[in-house]
Amino acid sequence: VEYLVLDESDKLFEPGLFTQIDSIIKACTNPSIIRSLFSATLPDFVEDRARELMHDAVRVIVGRKNMASETIKQKLVFTGSEEGKLIAIRQSFAEVVCLTT
Repeated sequence: VEYLVLDESDKLFEPGLFTQIDSIIKACTNPSIIRSLFSATLPDFVEDRARELMHDAVRVIVGRKNMASETIKQKLVFTGSEEGKLIAIRQSFAEVVCLTT
């Protein structure tokens, strides 16, 4: 394992799942592994638990801590297949580039 990505970590680090996540992290023994943890919200108790497992962590906060950012726009896209996902994400990135130039 080269990359370990934990998304929706506010849920993964809750007490019921913490032991399982700890086991997964310990099973990833590659010394050069890159661990990433993502969450729209990260309550203090979850952050404390995450710090027990994540070393040399860097925290990036967009907007105010533990608050939903009003500048984030979400869109639901039905893709139907893996190829469709790739096409949709490329189109999404292209839209962003067009908006910023």
